[in-house]
Amino acid sequence: MGFPIRVSGNMMCRRKVDERVASVPNQWSGSVQQNYHFLLGYLAPITLWLDRHPALEITVRDCGPINRWFKLLAPETDFDSINMGNIRHVFVSKLQPCQVLRG
Repeated sequence: MGFPIRVSGNMMCRRKVDERVASVPNQWSGSVQQNYHFLLGYLAPITLWLDRHPALEITVRDCGPINRWFKLLAPETDFDSINMGNIRHVFVSKLQPCQVLRG
């Protein structure tokens, strides 16, 4: 793969799309933007998965106002946030490695 422009929130940067593992919540018909859905259904599974796979660069789904909780991830975790439509596109198109996290 080349170096396509990757859209991340309001920021665009050049990097290989497939460098990161996209952490996809197993939440296809609802939202993880409610506190307990986010904490138990997304943040906790990401934390457990990173415990088993340390020092990875990951892509997480943008969760709006509760994105600040991602700061609780280990300081060495390099994560990028993209909106739900983009993370679904990455998953379906297999643009980068993905890990569906069950919560």
